[in-house]
Amino acid sequence: MAGSHNQTSRPSLRLRPKENTNMAITASISFPGNAAEALEHYRSIFGGNVTLVRFSETPVTDDVPAEWQSKICWGTLESAHGTINAMDPPPGRGGTTGDRFALTLQVDDEAEGERIFAGLMDGGDAYMPWEASFFARKFGMGEDKYGVRWIVSVPR
Repeated sequence: MAGSHNQTSRPSLRLRPKENTNMAITASISFPGNAAEALEHYRSIFGGNVTLVRFSETPVTDDVPAEWQSKICWGTLESAHGTINAMDPPPGRGGTTGDRFALTLQVDDEAEGERIFAGLMDGGDAYMPWEASFFARKFGMGEDKYGVRWIVSVPR
């Protein structure tokens, strides 16, 4: 029959958190140096609160160019409509217009986060390996084999 699908041959994909965990997928956007401006613009539309962490306020301050110190290492807009994460990756690390998005998954359990990150990076490119960070108990970032950028973290 034309257009029919054999449902028994297609695996089912279900993302289900373990009981008693706080897991959520959130969009993260990389900007070419104007993340603070963009988050304030989105706040003017959606309401809520913006939190900004500049590179100069972090332990990685020596790893970014002087002109990038005031840029956003991590910013968040929390509103009744949801959360938007944003950053100004250092020059050469932010992608190009149209591919500056990443899906972010925060988990409570380090082992679960490691399992998820390893699965996502199987066949992909982990450009920030799964490890402890100054802003998260564990954190990893990379691109899966389908070209989708992922950030997985266990918050402090």
